[in-house]
Amino acid sequence: MFNDDWMRQQGLISRPENGDLRDFIALRHDEGATVTAAPDDTLSTVLARMRLYDISQLPVLENDRLVGIVDEWDLISHVQGDSQRFSLPVREAMTRNVEQLDKSAPESALKSIFDRGLVAVVMDNERFLGLITRTDVLTHWRNRLEQ
Repeated sequence: MFNDDWMRQQGLISRPENGDLRDFIALRHDEGATVTAAPDDTLSTVLARMRLYDISQLPVLENDRLVGIVDEWDLISHVQGDSQRFSLPVREAMTRNVEQLDKSAPESALKSIFDRGLVAVVMDNERFLGLITRTDVLTHWRNRLEQ
């Protein structure tokens, strides 16, 4: 009825703690839980995934390597009311210069990312681990309290 990702987000099940930023990632890429886009996906496909999974941004991966991120603002900025533009590939709208945090960065590094209206992109060297949103941080803090 409910998948493990949802159960984890609700604090009903937990995974072993790593003691680093991986603990804040609700949908871990190494667990196959991250919703992603490919550079050739259409903007229409990206919007459909955002709505289906109730998320506002997707990492863009090519051969399992992070090449960008696309969010609702990227879609708005690129489509600009022209519905025909939804057929364009993600590579034309995605943000390529993605600020990344290493998994060993301190928890306090998240605040400066969030202060600029960004989502935290967590890496292990060149390997994409997942995204951390403000909601993920709040959920993690709440779950700490309940343990």
